[in-house]
Amino acid sequence: MDEVQKQQLRDDLQFAIMKAEQLTVLDPKAPGGSKKNPMEIKSLVDVFAVFGFSADDIIDKHDQCTIFKKIRAELDDLLRDLAMNTKKYDKAIVLRDRLRLIKREFVEMQGTYETRRQEKEGQQFSRGTVLAKQRSDVLSAARTEACEREILHHQEELKKTHEVERAQLETYLNKLQEPHVKFSKLLLELKNTEKNLARLKLFEDAKNVFVRADSMERDQRALNTAKFERFKEKKRALLLEQQEQELAEADEKLTEKRYVVMRVNDNHRKTEVQRMKNLKVDMNHAHTMDMHDKKAFSTNAAAAVRKSHGATSSTYRGQQLLSTVQGKRLEVASLCLLHDSENGVVPPGSIIYSG
Repeated sequence: MDEVQKQQLRDDLQFAIMKAEQLTVLDPKAPGGSKKNPMEIKSLVDVFAVFGFSADDIIDKHDQCTIFKKIRAELDDLLRDLAMNTKKYDKAIVLRDRLRLIKREFVEMQGTYETRRQEKEGQQFSRGTVLAKQRSDVLSAARTEACEREILHHQEELKKTHEVERAQLETYLNKLQEPHVKFSKLLLELKNTEKNLARLKLFEDAKNVFVRADSMERDQRALNTAKFERFKEKKRALLLEQQEQELAEADEKLTEKRYVVMRVNDNHRKTEVQRMKNLKVDMNHAHTMDMHDKKAFSTNAAAAVRKSHGATSSTYRGQQLLSTVQGKRLEVASLCLLHDSENGVVPPGSIIYSG
């Protein structure tokens, strides 16, 4: 039997119970083995069997009270008739004892259902704890992922900035011209001497001075070029040092950011764990106090808590409207019939407007 058939069966049983509130369920004239014979009702199981429930079925609390009150009222009427009219005291004694037994079993059944309710709440709480942990893990993973994504973006931006700075420095150094050579005073005097000797036609001495001056000039030009290259390397080294310092500072800040996110996730996880512990303690305390309460016989079923996760406010409002229309009638036409045209069939009485 699938879920749809089970739901249909439950609806049929509830409808039968509603209908039985206005009718007589038991029949004293029924044959001996019939479930409707009052003398065949020996326990609470037989009471629910009259309405089609078995011993393993889980019955709604409202239906329990309705069935019990209906059967007890009819058995009380029969007991009164046996004692006052027919004077069948033997049957009256048996029926009285069975009524007392049924009442005790009904009280015990309410305790059993309370235990079952607490077990169900415990299972739902365990499932909620797992879902809360999963949600906490998802939030922590999302925070970590967002942090890592931001860190990666910052690192890429810093890397691009450093590449641009290096490219700009190389462009500047390539355009920079080598400075003029500042010759020494001795070299300038040698050049002047060479020129004077050549003017005096002392070429031998001028040649010797030229060789010495040319060697000194090459050395001084090489020193000037080396000094210029050292200047370039110093610029590159300063930029590299500055970039390494920026990388170190960025790594320190990003590591601190990671630790901040880790602390936030850890605090959130600890808070959730402690919150679940507190809720579990509160639930166990409430269950313990409920079980320590004195068992009281009651046939007035409290209003069932609406399952918010299974029915939205719109469906709950629909139930209110249906109750308003239904009144004391057992069955009314669907309120959604006038709006149900998905199958293409226009309900009777509909007016179609076309623009």
